[in-house]
Amino acid sequence: MIQLNSYFVWMSVGGILGGIFNGLLAPVLFTTQSEYIITLLVAACLSSFMATSYFDPEYSLARRMLVAAIFMGLLVLPGWLEEVNLSKLLSESGMFMTFMALLLLYVFNNFRKGAAPMLIVIALSTFIQSSDDPRLVMIDRSFFGILRVTRLASDGEVVDPDLKVEGVKDIFYCLSHGTTLHGVERKIDDMRMSYPLSYYSREGPVGSVFRVGQINRAFKNIGVVGLGCGTLAWYGRPWQNFDFFEIDPKVVEIAKNPAYFTFLKNSKATIRHIIGDARISLQKVPNHTYDLLVIDAYSSDAVPVHLMTLEAFELYREKIKPDGMMLFHISNRFFKLSPVIKLICDRLDIACLRSYDEPSNYSTRYDWYDYDQISRSDWIAAGNPEHLETLKLYARWDKVELRPGYSLWTDDYANLLQVYMWR
Repeated sequence: MIQLNSYFVWMSVGGILGGIFNGLLAPVLFTTQSEYIITLLVAACLSSFMATSYFDPEYSLARRMLVAAIFMGLLVLPGWLEEVNLSKLLSESGMFMTFMALLLLYVFNNFRKGAAPMLIVIALSTFIQSSDDPRLVMIDRSFFGILRVTRLASDGEVVDPDLKVEGVKDIFYCLSHGTTLHGVERKIDDMRMSYPLSYYSREGPVGSVFRVGQINRAFKNIGVVGLGCGTLAWYGRPWQNFDFFEIDPKVVEIAKNPAYFTFLKNSKATIRHIIGDARISLQKVPNHTYDLLVIDAYSSDAVPVHLMTLEAFELYREKIKPDGMMLFHISNRFFKLSPVIKLICDRLDIACLRSYDEPSNYSTRYDWYDYDQISRSDWIAAGNPEHLETLKLYARWDKVELRPGYSLWTDDYANLLQVYMWR
């Protein structure tokens, strides 16, 4: 019983220390998820040590060190000889990994002892693969995740970040948060203007909202939840004011850096940044402030549920003018969010339309390499019925279909499994 009590005490202590390390120290100490690799390596080494110490006393430390030295030598020798790409070998060659697994099991002659070093191999291969990306220009980390800026040439080739572009090639800068793309900018010579791509192209759903003149002229004050690389600022006109609500200060820092993105710098609108949780920040905004409120925070694999509940939509409706409009970006690889928004709009008696579009539908003559940087996009517009009818007339917007079986999301209840796109 005493040992059982000690077990639970030390489990609790380990949980507290691990939470402090992962939640508070790791975002400050590392720019990648290095704590994950470190934890795997420490666990593998400890389990291997415990197995050899308690289950096979004759398995000496010297023998363990010799095997480890031989193993590591075989692991790094191809890279030293420059005959094999070590990162590619470890991350892409299933035959190599299988061979190493069989070799380790043979050397240790015990699954429990061989599995731990094998875990080390997998951890090292993951670390090497993540740190060996020639497209990477910048990587940074905050409490909210890992941010990367990558750089590609128009012909798809990798561009050395230290090289200066002399107008020969068009360069694409991409901002990613974890595995989610948050915007792309085509950096071109001074003779031509850069324009928005990814989910925000001129002929896409969001482009149509700003392109239809009689709607855009009605938008003076615009609020945007989610900054990304600031793409929507490209649509700004001199008479417009844009308030960008962004929870991560690092995102604002990157989007404002003209070495990476120039949407904010070159925007004709007046730009203001409000840092903090959007729902809390919006509560401080006077009611009926915005002609258009854009919620662009639903694209990641971690959907901020508190921004798409009934209570959140009631807040959004309070902040737009009586004839204002709301625009929701719901492009997502994992969740089908249109039923959630449709149910809430029906409950609040708000008219809404949906536009799901693909680059193949666009008539503008994009360069061939631009199409690779334009993403499928899914948007819902809600609010002013006159604006919605205009969108339906001039662009590809239609009613939101709703099948039975979905529940209304509130601050007390939400069901992500219900909207998960099971493949």
